Amino acid sequence: MRSITLLFAIVSLGLCVHAQCFQLAKAESKTALAPYIHDGNYNALILNEGQNAEIYKTFYADTEYRLHFSHEEVLPNIVFTVKNQDREVLFSNETDPSVKSWDFKLEKSQKLIITFKIPKDKSSSSTELKRGCISILVGFLDDEKA
Repeated sequence: MRSITLLFAIVSLGLCVHAQCFQLAKAESKTALAPYIHDGNYNALILNEGQNAEIYKTFYADTEYRLHFSHEEVLPNIVFTVKNQDREVLFSNETDPSVKSWDFKLEKSQKLIITFKIPKDKSSSSTELKRGCISILVGFLDDEKA
């Protein structure tokens, strides 16, 4: 019985942390994407320093998009890269991590690869890895309202 209670507590804590991450993404969506319309998906996950993650997302031709990247302040500056299926880099904030948004329009519909890279904080003397929420929001312009 005690192990079931412990398991329930661990699962509940995990769900609570993920819910907070989801709320971070949701809170930023309207202001970060304006005047673009949020696509309704909240892409958020929790990562540690030194980890990478990829998201595959389809974008359609002749639609104007905005990608907005955000992360908790506890994390070091995160590198966001967008590549096509041939792994050619279309966008990266590697040279300027303060850039958090990218506006674009594709000539043809295609699936893009969005990569998050959390570098290890080399200036920290702590052996404990930082952990936090990162998110990407996608918005599009409504041609009928523009």
